[in-house]
Amino acid sequence: RPIARDTARWLLIGAVTLIVLGATGALNAIGDAVFPADSVIDGIADEFGPTAPALLRLRVVHPVIAVLGGIFVAWIAMRQSLGRPQAVQRLSATVSIVILSQMFIGIANIFLLTPLAMQVTHLFVADILWITYVLFAVSVVAVREPAEAGLASA
Repeated sequence: RPIARDTARWLLIGAVTLIVLGATGALNAIGDAVFPADSVIDGIADEFGPTAPALLRLRVVHPVIAVLGGIFVAWIAMRQSLGRPQAVQRLSATVSIVILSQMFIGIANIFLLTPLAMQVTHLFVADILWITYVLFAVSVVAVREPAEAGLASA
């Protein structure tokens, strides 16, 4: 049974958003490793300095995209869970909780000047987010569309 085109489109947009977040995060991690900051203020000043290398200038992109993209993916998960079984709604909530956790870990990562343990934790939770989102998307596809379910019971 095919899923609605709108549902498939939103699930794909969410997946692509997470892939972009991961790619910018990888660039960020490389920038942090190659150009470590002595303090948060020095790091920000380095990013906006006139002689900053491209990799260092890109370091500001990930946090911005992560907040906006994270909120967007959480919205997609919430929107696509409406009218679906409780298991789908729980996975949607889990996606949102993992996104929120990832934001806090990312903020801590910045203020602690990206120690290796925090970077690994941030990467680990990013993997959990991807797995959770995929499970959510599969659960959405596996159940009938809300409109279909209503027609089937009529």
